Amino acid sequence: MENQVVDKIRNLTSKLSETLLKPGLIEADENELFRKDIFTELASKGIMGLSLPREFGGSGLPPSAFLAAIQELSYFDPGMAVTISVHSGLCGGVIFRNASEELKKEWLPKIAKGSVIGAYSLTENHAGSDPSSMKTTATWDNGGWIVDGEKMWITSGSVADFSILYANTIKNGENLGISAFLVPHDLKGVSSEKINGKLGMRTSDSSILVFDKVVIHESMMIGSPGKGLSIALEGLDYGRLGISAVSLGIHKAAFDSMVKYAKEREQFGKAIASFQLIQEMITDVAVNLESGLLLFEKAVKKLEDSKKFTKEAAIAKLFTSESAVTASDRCVQVHGGYGYSNEFPAERFYRDSRVLTIFEGTTEVHKLLIGRLLTGMDAFRN
Repeated sequence: MENQVVDKIRNLTSKLSETLLKPGLIEADENELFRKDIFTELASKGIMGLSLPREFGGSGLPPSAFLAAIQELSYFDPGMAVTISVHSGLCGGVIFRNASEELKKEWLPKIAKGSVIGAYSLTENHAGSDPSSMKTTATWDNGGWIVDGEKMWITSGSVADFSILYANTIKNGENLGISAFLVPHDLKGVSSEKINGKLGMRTSDSSILVFDKVVIHESMMIGSPGKGLSIALEGLDYGRLGISAVSLGIHKAAFDSMVKYAKEREQFGKAIASFQLIQEMITDVAVNLESGLLLFEKAVKKLEDSKKFTKEAAIAKLFTSESAVTASDRCVQVHGGYGYSNEFPAERFYRDSRVLTIFEGTTEVHKLLIGRLLTGMDAFRN
């Protein structure tokens, strides 16, 4: 029954995505435009709340249903898929698993409804792969926290209504470690600057977020003081599955595009799909797609079985992101000169896929993480 529900969500999201996301996509990509109206429309169809609990306005479906939707969204518009993955999967998930009942009751229904947009404010200019080196601070003062710092490469930063923010907490002169907070963006001292000129994922907003003496109430802390890094790292396990789903969506789109073109394009009097080396490229992309799906499904099953899935999520993210880049490259190659032009979507697949091996942890960091999990030895610490 669960598989039937997931298949139904997949099919419905595919139809919805083709109707809403496909029209105007080229213009949105060219103009680096986040289409908030479509985000709102998708929310009205229940996409944002698929895996959020019913008591907080969601549908209460398993993570596999939400991730299936992300794959289908990514097939047409990876930027929108990433935005929704961060909004509901990362932000919604962190609040549900770690926040107080009061914060859950106030914010999760808004997330499910899409009446707000969430951002995950972890990365800094000097703290990317190593979040423990972040410089943003939250200093205790008269029953609240004063936040100072700057976050970088934040998805939805300039369009979001709130952040899940991570900062070093200082109380009575003592550094308590990194803590997590929910910070509304309408507070005094919060500002943003959109990052323009990105290679790909142009339909997803990326921004710098500045917190200048932002005063937040003590009730806005998520979890206990000093527990923020563990909350962030746990969140990244879920985030890796989101990026893996995005990767699979791009991979499938690139595969379908290259097969279609190869069947239609003729050279030397026959379809290029009949050429051995073209078939080799198509086969390699297909094998990687099937392999990635199996790794992804293994990780999701562990999650839904309430087992630790850090290693499986990391392996799935590593493989599917690299494979999506390769698939997009091969798609361009099969299209030949047309692959280098925006007359066909191959060049957009390539641009959108390239960041997959960077965000939610680079390929290199994932190899170190997986190596540590397999050997019990830490390769990148003194």
